Amino acid sequence: MVNIKRETLTHKSHNKILLAIGEEKDYAASIGKKIGLERSDVKQQLDQLRKTNYVLLDETKQHKNKKLYSINWYQLALDFFYYIEKQTKRQTYATRLVIAKNKYFIELLKSAFAQNYEDYISHKTPIKTIEEIFNEIFMQMVFYLPPHHDAELKNMSKKNKKLKSFLEFTEELYNFVLTNQTDSVGEFYRRVAEEKLLEKEPAGRPKNKK
Repeated sequence: MVNIKRETLTHKSHNKILLAIGEEKDYAASIGKKIGLERSDVKQQLDQLRKTNYVLLDETKQHKNKKLYSINWYQLALDFFYYIEKQTKRQTYATRLVIAKNKYFIELLKSAFAQNYEDYISHKTPIKTIEEIFNEIFMQMVFYLPPHHDAELKNMSKKNKKLKSFLEFTEELYNFVLTNQTDSVGEFYRRVAEEKLLEKEPAGRPKNKK
């Protein structure tokens, strides 16, 4: 199971199928039509995705022996937290159980996958893996567009407990990552500004022999 899931995180065809399913339930044939794969190939890969628990089969609704599939966003949310743990070397068990079910966090995941599918279809950009999408979200949450820095969201969160909980998580992650980073670039700027950078040879550079 672990090996299958690890493979899926970097498997472009698997993610192409997930992107094609999107938020709605869909049939294998229509999924294949969207992304240019034979139904048999799609069915085989859907079986693999079911083993990772990323795809769910709707046992209650079938039409003419056609099986309906949907994305298990909760499982993707949980695995995003495992990705965070891998990047930060920090255990997030308590937070993971709460935030992985948070509707705002789930919506963030859905938006990221939907945007990547739109880029793939409309702009013909290369398909990304699940792990690459996880990395995009992580980098945006911490470095580029931290949700807790948005004044409108912070104002809304005063009356919305779930949104408040989500913003508290992003702020906690933001503070943890930045606190545990060595500010090499900032130190470089400071030394250049004080003109100390050019005063001596960089450490480790061998001296010229006479």
